[in-house]
Amino acid sequence: MFLRQTLGEIKPDNKIPVYVITDNIAYAKKNLGKYKLNYTYYFDREVFNLFEINKRTLLHSRFNGVLNDNPEQIINLTNARATTPEIVFQQQDTVLMANDLETRIMPYDAFATINPKMDVAILFRKTKSADVNKSYSVTYLHKNLRDSLKIYTLQERNPDPENLKLIPFKEFGQLAQKNAINFYKIHSLTSYNNTVYCTFTISRLYKDVRQKDNFSILSNAFIAQKEINSEKDLLDVMHIDTYDHIYFADMFTYHDTVYPMSTWIYSTPDPTGKNTLLNNVNKVEANGGELSFGGKATILLDPNTQTMKMTALDANAPKVRFRKNTFENGNYTYKLQKLMTDESKNLGNITLTKELTIQK
Repeated sequence: MFLRQTLGEIKPDNKIPVYVITDNIAYAKKNLGKYKLNYTYYFDREVFNLFEINKRTLLHSRFNGVLNDNPEQIINLTNARATTPEIVFQQQDTVLMANDLETRIMPYDAFATINPKMDVAILFRKTKSADVNKSYSVTYLHKNLRDSLKIYTLQERNPDPENLKLIPFKEFGQLAQKNAINFYKIHSLTSYNNTVYCTFTISRLYKDVRQKDNFSILSNAFIAQKEINSEKDLLDVMHIDTYDHIYFADMFTYHDTVYPMSTWIYSTPDPTGKNTLLNNVNKVEANGGELSFGGKATILLDPNTQTMKMTALDANAPKVRFRKNTFENGNYTYKLQKLMTDESKNLGNITLTKELTIQK
């Protein structure tokens, strides 16, 4: 009886999964079908004898890894998850694009949303205000270099060094300004504890010595690593020349096969340790040298030599690249998005919502 009473108190059409273990699926569906919940049925006759529960019904929930058998708490937690996400912050914005946002947790209880196409990130820091318009302080962070030469002279891969010569930095600056060449592009920001990682590419100009006034633009990819020692350091996460270590993210050799980072530099690496990242890579096929998807690589960073090496590969990883606009903090999942109100002016509301996190 208490099972029906409990299920009857849960809001209908709840998307939270309800797993039913029964020795008669047809009978279970007949009795539970009137409660419009997200059921998955499992047939297992032995479990009832094994745990001596053939004469009673057991009801458990697992929220954030914690098992619970209190019906009242199960009802309250389930219904809380089923409610409309709560708006915890909103602010009008004309800078960010609505469809190219990625949000990641940063040190010091902050989080950052980056918009690579607009070369800007926003740093959010919690305030003590309960007003949804003031609950977070917002700082727009634009990419900027104080030491451009440091970045220009980073390691390079030149496919034809005999004929393509890197032009001097001063000359590059003049030509880049004249021809609107975008010197560098920041693609992602993420963190692990107090360490922030940034992926970026730089484009440099090479003179072809075989032809007069013939130039080529070559791009190279990098991953930068920065220790955040104070909250103030977060203001420099878009200044790549301030990072402690910069790693040449070109290609790896693993088990006698070459795995280029290639276009996966545009995705966001997943840190699993201070000096360990997961990132998709491509693969150079042995027959013909064509590129194919390689899988998800485990990449080890060596700050002493500022080099990276590939130590493992999940060849069955999905071939996906996406922008992540949700993150988990405590018992809640947060989602940041820009809701457009006037596309002609790029006007919209940056909105942060939260809802209770449920783990299956």
